[in-house]
Amino acid sequence: MNWWIFLGFLAGASLPIQAGANMALRTSLGSPITAALVSFTTGMVLLLGLCVVFRVPVPSLVSMKTVAPWAWFAGGLSGALVVTTTVVAAPRIGIALTLVCIIVGQMLVSTVCDHFGAFGVPKQPVSLPKLVGILLMVGGAALVKLAPAAK
Repeated sequence: MNWWIFLGFLAGASLPIQAGANMALRTSLGSPITAALVSFTTGMVLLLGLCVVFRVPVPSLVSMKTVAPWAWFAGGLSGALVVTTTVVAAPRIGIALTLVCIIVGQMLVSTVCDHFGAFGVPKQPVSLPKLVGILLMVGGAALVKLAPAAK
Protein backbone atom coordinates (compact mmCIF):
# COMPACT_ATOMS: atom_id res chain seq x y z
CA MET A 1 0.00 0.00 0.00
CA ASN A 2 1.18 3.50 -0.80
CA TRP A 3 2.61 5.20 2.32
CA TRP A 4 0.52 8.35 1.78
CA ILE A 5 -2.70 6.35 1.50
CA PHE A 6 -1.81 4.49 4.71
CA LEU A 7 -1.10 7.81 6.44
CA GLY A 8 -4.51 9.08 5.30
CA PHE A 9 -6.21 6.00 6.75
CA LEU A 10 -4.21 6.41 9.96
CA ALA A 11 -5.28 10.06 10.28
CA GLY A 12 -8.88 9.05 9.62
CA ALA A 13 -8.66 6.27 12.18
CA SER A 14 -7.49 8.77 14.78
CA LEU A 15 -10.56 11.01 14.37
CA PRO A 16 -12.98 8.84 16.41
CA ILE A 17 -10.36 8.64 19.16
CA GLN A 18 -9.97 12.42 19.04
CA ALA A 19 -13.74 12.89 19.18
CA GLY A 20 -14.04 10.57 22.18
CA ALA A 21 -11.16 12.26 23.98
CA ASN A 22 -12.61 15.70 23.30
CA MET A 23 -16.03 14.59 24.55
CA ALA A 24 -14.38 13.35 27.75
CA LEU A 25 -12.63 16.72 28.10
CA ARG A 26 -15.93 18.53 27.59
CA THR A 27 -17.65 16.40 30.22
CA SER A 28 -14.88 16.98 32.76
CA LEU A 29 -14.15 20.63 31.95
CA GLY A 30 -17.76 21.67 31.33
CA SER A 31 -17.29 23.53 28.03
CA PRO A 32 -16.85 22.48 24.40
CA ILE A 33 -14.70 25.54 23.77
CA THR A 34 -12.40 24.71 26.69
CA ALA A 35 -12.18 21.11 25.47
CA ALA A 36 -11.18 22.33 21.99
CA LEU A 37 -8.65 24.72 23.51
CA VAL A 38 -7.03 21.91 25.49
CA SER A 39 -6.93 19.76 22.35
CA PHE A 40 -5.26 22.50 20.30
CA THR A 41 -2.84 23.38 23.09
CA THR A 42 -1.75 19.76 23.38
CA GLY A 43 -1.23 19.60 19.61
CA MET A 44 0.72 22.87 19.64
CA VAL A 45 3.03 21.63 22.41
CA LEU A 46 3.63 18.38 20.49
CA LEU A 47 4.39 20.26 17.26
CA LEU A 48 6.74 22.67 19.03
CA GLY A 49 8.55 19.67 20.49
CA LEU A 50 8.87 18.10 17.04
CA CYS A 51 10.25 21.38 15.68
CA VAL A 52 12.93 21.32 18.38
CA VAL A 53 13.75 17.61 17.96
CA PHE A 54 13.99 17.85 14.17
CA ARG A 55 15.63 21.29 14.28
CA VAL A 56 13.05 22.83 11.99
CA PRO A 57 14.34 26.29 11.06
CA VAL A 58 12.29 29.31 12.05
CA PRO A 59 10.86 30.90 8.89
CA SER A 60 12.26 34.26 7.87
CA LEU A 61 10.19 37.42 8.03
CA VAL A 62 10.55 37.70 4.27
CA SER A 63 9.00 34.26 3.72
CA MET A 64 6.23 34.96 6.25
CA LYS A 65 5.30 38.13 4.35
CA THR A 66 4.69 36.07 1.19
CA VAL A 67 1.94 34.01 2.83
CA ALA A 68 -1.53 34.99 1.64
CA PRO A 69 -3.48 36.62 4.49
CA TRP A 70 -6.28 34.06 4.33
CA ALA A 71 -3.78 31.20 4.76
CA TRP A 72 -2.75 32.44 8.23
CA PHE A 73 -6.25 31.84 9.54
CA ALA A 74 -8.11 29.34 7.36
CA GLY A 75 -6.40 26.20 8.64
CA GLY A 76 -6.76 27.11 12.29
CA LEU A 77 -10.35 28.25 11.89
CA SER A 78 -11.22 25.05 10.01
CA GLY A 79 -9.52 22.92 12.63
CA ALA A 80 -11.32 24.74 15.45
CA LEU A 81 -14.64 24.25 13.66
CA VAL A 82 -14.02 20.52 13.21
CA VAL A 83 -12.87 19.92 16.78
CA THR A 84 -15.63 22.00 18.33
CA THR A 85 -18.24 20.38 16.08
CA THR A 86 -17.17 16.89 17.15
CA VAL A 87 -17.32 17.93 20.80
CA VAL A 88 -20.82 19.36 20.42
CA ALA A 89 -22.38 17.04 17.82
CA ALA A 90 -20.95 13.62 18.72
CA PRO A 91 -22.73 13.33 22.10
CA ARG A 92 -26.03 14.14 20.34
CA ILE A 93 -25.81 12.16 17.09
CA GLY A 94 -22.88 9.80 17.76
CA ILE A 95 -19.28 9.78 16.61
CA ALA A 96 -20.03 7.76 13.46
CA LEU A 97 -22.67 10.13 12.09
CA THR A 98 -20.69 13.21 13.10
CA LEU A 99 -17.58 11.98 11.31
CA VAL A 100 -19.39 10.68 8.22
CA CYS A 101 -20.99 14.13 7.82
CA ILE A 102 -17.57 15.76 8.20
CA ILE A 103 -16.08 13.38 5.65
CA VAL A 104 -18.89 13.91 3.13
CA GLY A 105 -18.47 17.68 3.55
CA GLN A 106 -14.72 17.26 2.99
CA MET A 107 -15.30 15.23 -0.16
CA LEU A 108 -17.80 17.66 -1.65
CA VAL A 109 -15.68 20.75 -1.07
CA SER A 110 -12.37 19.06 -1.92
CA THR A 111 -13.80 17.85 -5.23
CA VAL A 112 -14.85 21.41 -6.09
CA CYS A 113 -11.40 22.71 -5.03
CA ASP A 114 -9.67 20.05 -7.14
CA HIS A 115 -11.87 20.77 -10.15
CA PHE A 116 -11.20 24.53 -10.12
CA GLY A 117 -7.66 24.42 -8.72
CA ALA A 118 -8.73 26.46 -5.70
CA PHE A 119 -6.18 27.39 -3.04
CA GLY A 120 -3.31 26.61 -5.36
CA VAL A 121 -3.91 22.88 -5.74
CA PRO A 122 -3.39 21.36 -9.18
CA LYS A 123 -6.59 21.11 -11.21
CA GLN A 124 -8.10 17.65 -11.28
CA PRO A 125 -11.38 17.62 -13.20
CA VAL A 126 -14.47 16.03 -11.72
CA SER A 127 -15.06 12.61 -13.20
CA LEU A 128 -17.99 10.23 -13.20
CA PRO A 129 -16.23 7.78 -10.82
CA LYS A 130 -15.58 10.65 -8.36
CA LEU A 131 -19.21 11.75 -8.52
CA VAL A 132 -20.42 8.18 -8.00
CA GLY A 133 -18.05 7.81 -5.05
CA ILE A 134 -19.37 10.99 -3.45
CA LEU A 135 -22.97 9.93 -4.03
CA LEU A 136 -22.19 6.58 -2.41
CA MET A 137 -20.73 8.44 0.58
CA VAL A 138 -23.86 10.61 0.84
CA GLY A 139 -25.92 7.40 0.72
CA GLY A 140 -23.69 5.91 3.39
CA ALA A 141 -24.23 8.97 5.59
CA ALA A 142 -27.99 8.55 5.15
CA LEU A 143 -27.75 4.87 6.12
CA VAL A 144 -25.72 5.75 9.23
CA LYS A 145 -28.40 8.31 10.13
CA LEU A 146 -31.18 5.78 9.63
CA ALA A 147 -29.50 3.07 11.71
CA PRO A 148 -31.51 2.43 14.85
CA ALA A 149 -29.99 3.77 18.07
CA ALA A 150 -28.95 1.29 20.75
CA LYS A 151 -31.44 0.95 23.58
